[in-house]
Parts: sequence; C-alpha cells; structure tokens
Amino acid sequence: MNENEEVKNDQQPRRAWLWGGMLAALAAAYGTLTSFALGFVFPSRRESPVQRIFIGFADEVGPGESKSLTLPSGDQMIVSNTGEIDASSGLPYLGFSNRCPHLGCRVHWDGKDRQFICPCHQGVFDPSGDAVSGPPADAGQSLKPYRIEVDGKSMYVVVEDA
Repeated sequence: MNENEEVKNDQQPRRAWLWGGMLAALAAAYGTLTSFALGFVFPSRRESPVQRIFIGFADEVGPGESKSLTLPSGDQMIVSNTGEIDASSGLPYLGFSNRCPHLGCRVHWDGKDRQFICPCHQGVFDPSGDAVSGPPADAGQSLKPYRIEVDGKSMYVVVEDA
C-alpha cells in the first residue's frame, strides 16, 4: 500500500461521518421548521390563564358598603358586600365592572336598597348585576361580573390574562 492509498482510506470514515452529520443536522432543521409551521396552522387550544389580583382586605368592605378600584388592565370595578352569603361563591362579596353597559356611566352600589344604580338614565341593576329598570333593562344588558375570592383576610379578584 502506498502513501496515497493510506490517505484515501483515512479520509473515507471522516467523509462518511461528515455526510452523516450534515444529513442529521438538515433533518433536525426541517423537522423543527415543520413543527413550527404545523403549530402556526393548527394552534393548540389553551385555556386563557387566569390571574389573582389582591384588591384589599375583606374587613375593609363592611355589609352594605362598596369599594371602587382600577385593575392593572385599566378596567374599573366595584366590589360590594351585600351582607348576605351568595349561593354560588359562598361569600357576601360581589364584583362587577363599574361601567353601565348602556352608555358607560359609572354605577354605584346602594347598600340600603341592595342595588346598583346608574345615574345617567336611572338604570338599576339587582345584586347579581342584571338590569331591572331603565334603558339597560330595556336592552337586556347586565354588568360585567368579576369573580371574587377570599383567602384568610385577603380579598382577590380573578381575571383572565389577555
């Protein structure tokens, strides 16, 4: 065997390894590209993540009282203590958007009459946020609800991340 034949035999395994490595890298790149394309064309259906936001302490809102606050999203809400335990949540607290769905005026909680009142056109909403009189009732509108949770003495609103 001469020197040229030894060099050729030495290069054969290296060339085979390089070709194999290039083909593996190419297959990995195309596989990744295909998975991204399929993920774009057929997106997975994920539940929107929810976030608990601290809004104060439960004893800050006594029976018949309410508290207005602004959420990080810029939405404004009103938390009311009805003084009675709600069957669905087991809490006396209700949370609703403080914007009337009719014209966007700010509603307030009337603890004495246990109702939300819109001062613009005398729209009235019951404690569950459903319109009972005025233009919102005629249009079948309701206040946007927010879920309230109490953990110990801390009160949270549960909102979906956008």
